Amino acid sequence: MFELLLLSVVVSTGYLGPTILRRFGPHQRVYGLMLLADLVLALVAFVDRATNGPSSISSTVGTVAIGAAFCLVMLPAMVRDLGRRFMAQDRLRIAKILAELRELLQPGMGATSEIELIETILAVREGREQDIVDALKARKAEVDDAVGRRILEERVVMTYLYAQRWAAAIEDYERMRGRHERPGSPQLVVEMVRAYCENGDLEEAATLMTRIEESPLAKEPILATLVARARMVFLAFLGRTGPVEALVGPDGPLAKMPLAARHYWSGIARLNAGDSAGARISLSEAVRLTEDDERASDLAKAHLKRLDRPGEVGPHSVPLAVAELADRLTVSASEAQHSQGGSEPAGRALPRLSSVPLSVMPFTAVMAAANILASVAVYLLFGSITDLGSLIAAGANLKSASLAGEWWRLVTSMFLHVGVAHLVLNVYGLWVLGRLVEQMQGTLRTLAIYAVSGFAGAIASTYLGGAATAVGASGAVVGLMGAAVAELGVYRSHYPRAWARPLFGVLLLLSAAQLAVGLFYPIVDQWGHVGGFVGGALTTILLSRNATSLGKLRKYSAVLIATGALSALGFAAFSVATSDYTQTLRGYPQERQSIGGLRITVPNAWSKVSPRELYDPGVGVQLDLRRLPASEGLDASISKRLEEEYLGGALRAGFDRAKPSARSHLNLPEPWRSGELDVSVDGASGLQRFRLVVFGRVVETEIWLGAFYHPAALTKSIEPVLLEALNSMSSDDVAAH
Repeated sequence: MFELLLLSVVVSTGYLGPTILRRFGPHQRVYGLMLLADLVLALVAFVDRATNGPSSISSTVGTVAIGAAFCLVMLPAMVRDLGRRFMAQDRLRIAKILAELRELLQPGMGATSEIELIETILAVREGREQDIVDALKARKAEVDDAVGRRILEERVVMTYLYAQRWAAAIEDYERMRGRHERPGSPQLVVEMVRAYCENGDLEEAATLMTRIEESPLAKEPILATLVARARMVFLAFLGRTGPVEALVGPDGPLAKMPLAARHYWSGIARLNAGDSAGARISLSEAVRLTEDDERASDLAKAHLKRLDRPGEVGPHSVPLAVAELADRLTVSASEAQHSQGGSEPAGRALPRLSSVPLSVMPFTAVMAAANILASVAVYLLFGSITDLGSLIAAGANLKSASLAGEWWRLVTSMFLHVGVAHLVLNVYGLWVLGRLVEQMQGTLRTLAIYAVSGFAGAIASTYLGGAATAVGASGAVVGLMGAAVAELGVYRSHYPRAWARPLFGVLLLLSAAQLAVGLFYPIVDQWGHVGGFVGGALTTILLSRNATSLGKLRKYSAVLIATGALSALGFAAFSVATSDYTQTLRGYPQERQSIGGLRITVPNAWSKVSPRELYDPGVGVQLDLRRLPASEGLDASISKRLEEEYLGGALRAGFDRAKPSARSHLNLPEPWRSGELDVSVDGASGLQRFRLVVFGRVVETEIWLGAFYHPAALTKSIEPVLLEALNSMSSDDVAAH
């Protein structure tokens, strides 16, 4: 697992470092160099371990590299999302602290602008917006380049806009526009539409709206939400209630706006349309929903007061050109609402790569929580999430058992993980890829993709290769990667090239890296990953929102798959709760084996690997039998065999440690006698706890002696089956007659 983490660091820093240095400016160079330094550390540790094996130096350097990668790549993304959630909750001071932390972790990567925005908001709320404006203008006087001055000028205007000082914002905007050919950034132009509307200058607002509509940027999906917002504001001040409510409705492009904002703009539209009763209801609801946001609440209250002033309630006369533009925008809003035959909402916002609200990714959030809770439950029940026996009892994909009829293990194994690192890697991958796919495909299709991917990965792993026992959500997670690759590859025309092309390249790189990791490390379930990737890609090609295959059956197919998946999950949960490993062993066909001069009937999963040894690779069960002269004494023979295993046999069997057991865990009836050792190994998957039971009995002039290695967590489940096997024992001499 340590080497896998190192390889992940090499891939991530090896891609991000050069990319940032090549594509970004001097402000991001420090962060790019930090990534390259971490790449060097990871490579040094990886090469040293591959050449010389684990050492204190490579372990120390590798740990530093892994920790640094976490702080440079993963932690900033989590801090950014958390900070933006605090901003959405209006807890700005905490959001500022988190933004400052992100600037320390990722210098030059955008946190500074967030800090400045938060400082501006705080200053405006404290009535100090003029201080911010004066400071920005002083900075502008010291800046030499035109681009830097323009950025500062836009920040001045945006500060006035946030403070709702519409006239001051318009004055500075027109002064800025007189010095530059461009009317400003798309965000600024959209906000200025509102400023002119609030200031009563609908003709100038219409001029800006016309520029927005005629601009090539208006056709860019990445700016669809901004364009829709400009239309909503303009139409609301023109009293066009229908199109405004279509834009903010559940199927509109602004459906993700906060509910309070949707009520507010509906109220503005109704106010200007002359619907006093409707405006009062909508604005009152906006006030109620913004009780914790004094600024937003005051704004809604101010418009409520307008309802009681003569001449404030519409409809108002407007110039013919303004009315004609509003008519055209009304038609555009109606077409957007009913495009695609009404089967799917049009104007869907471009998927976001960060700060994704939980409301748009419920499946991803629930599935991440389910994986974490499953590991917590296994730990509480068995005391370990690394131990093989515990995982088998909890529903791991023991392939011999799955093939023997316990197919539910293909489902339960998707929620189990070997150790915290394995869990964190898969949950993080699920979190990143799941929220991307869920935005692209919606909750129902994402559930179907995840289920098909996980099941396809488990089937491929079971039938085509890999370890005899497998756990983990990686097949389903890699399936989400396959889904994203298929969507951006097959249906790329539905996404803006500037957004989709680099993301597609990153996903292809990660897919190749995932394949390379599997080739380097046999412990990785390569077939499970391949099966999951193919399953996710094919399901997406067939069921994608942008697909033409299957026609109207696409949605019903997703419903059918999702229903089947949930039913299978329910049955699997019931099965793992009501079965134990004793039933699993008894479900195998029984075979008569000859080992060590004795014949014994055992489950066929215990296959013969030497003249006196049976072995089950899925569980690690190892049974050794031999015949000794009775003259050696039963107790002496058992003690001698225990001593042999204690002094070196266990080590040769692959264990790190052996110690006498404090008590007898396997209860064998007379005439059997036994002794036990507790043995364990710190393998690639974590600590594995086993027991060795040496048992024997006297039969006429012989001692039948056996040594039985098995997972400690399965002792009680294996005991009845082992007793049945011992009762079936006979010598080869007897069996031959």
